Amino acid sequence: MGCSSVLGSYLDPLGDKALVGCVVGALAAQGALPIWVATLIIGRWVHVQLTTCVVHTGIGGSSSLSPLYGQPSQAHLKKGETMLLS
Repeated sequence: MGCSSVLGSYLDPLGDKALVGCVVGALAAQGALPIWVATLIIGRWVHVQLTTCVVHTGIGGSSSLSPLYGQPSQAHLKKGETMLLS
């Protein structure tokens, strides 16, 4: 429909991550998914979110909450990867 809202831009990615987290957690709890795979999936998400927050607040100086819930921009992600690799 082409409609969008600020609230929706925060809630949609957050809902996607919550759904994937619940499915991964449930599969790991029942033994259908090895714990190390679940840890890798959840750990990757946490790593990307934390890196984006550090880069966004450290370099951009902005206090926006968008990196916590939305996908990081490519520029922020590349800067974050550069920081981690150096």
